[in-house]
Amino acid sequence: PVVRGGTGLINLGNTCFMASALQCLSNTPGLADFFTSDAHVPMINKTNPLGCKGELAKQFGELLKLLWSNKYRAVAPWDFKGAISKFAAQFCGSSQHDAQELLAFVLDGLHEDLNRITDKPPTQTIEGGGRPDLEVAREAWDVYQLRNNSAIVDRFYAQLKSTVRCSHCTRVSITFDPFSFLQLPLPTVGVRLMHVVLHRIGVAPVEYGVRVPKAGTILSLKNELSAICGIEASLLVVADLYQNAAFVLDERKLLDEVRPGDVLRAYETRPDSVNFSVVCREFRPELASYGSHYAHPKRHDRDRDYEIDDHFYSPTQPPPSGPSNSSTSTST
Repeated sequence: PVVRGGTGLINLGNTCFMASALQCLSNTPGLADFFTSDAHVPMINKTNPLGCKGELAKQFGELLKLLWSNKYRAVAPWDFKGAISKFAAQFCGSSQHDAQELLAFVLDGLHEDLNRITDKPPTQTIEGGGRPDLEVAREAWDVYQLRNNSAIVDRFYAQLKSTVRCSHCTRVSITFDPFSFLQLPLPTVGVRLMHVVLHRIGVAPVEYGVRVPKAGTILSLKNELSAICGIEASLLVVADLYQNAAFVLDERKLLDEVRPGDVLRAYETRPDSVNFSVVCREFRPELASYGSHYAHPKRHDRDRDYEIDDHFYSPTQPPPSGPSNSSTSTST
């Protein structure tokens, strides 16, 4: 490896979840030095019924020594995985698992293997009772360490203030609870990216990526596409192609109803077009890059048809149709 500690972990089947968690722990400041220097050895608690009889801490220390030896490009953590599987049957085999679940087990197992407390006394929850938060927090931490005192607690644990107010008597209870994992909600994204192939009159079709509101409609899509391409939204007709059938989409259709991955088609129409049809014909390899279909706007008051076939827009007669090679969806 180029740098010390830059040793990889060989995948033992589908154990990339384990490799990612272990590499995070290996690169936690101070933790690698603690284990590679054997500072953990005198602290191993083999009698703790909640631990792994010291085996997890031992194998974790040996693994970190390999990762930080600067001798290998990658190592296979077979011994460490064997220790985990021995005490947590869910991690047996080479199946994929959740990395956070494994990380929680490893930290808890290491904590109990290195717990300095051999005889845990009973304790009670510490409440505020109107006292300053700092005073309550310190007392709660001291009580917690009467049962849990290890190098893992020193490095990975903190306190979370919890306030509960009774809706009947208005009594307020304040406690400080220890935690090693804090789950936070990810912000939701209110927009989605949709791909639309725009067929302009007299111009080769172009695919656009359009950001639209998740709760929007086809009209929202037309407005956003209009802002990009400069064509009035009222002159755009949007269609969805599915299994050789073309479906003109109503402006009121919710975008949530459009399947992810679908590439929609948008067609520029003439201002005097009063009806628009999309005709999907049988597959033509020469049009594979743009799609095997063409659009067919029509002025019914003049009985005149126009054909848009990717590259051109011209007057034409209505194409032959039939169940064997075409299907049509019309929006009026």
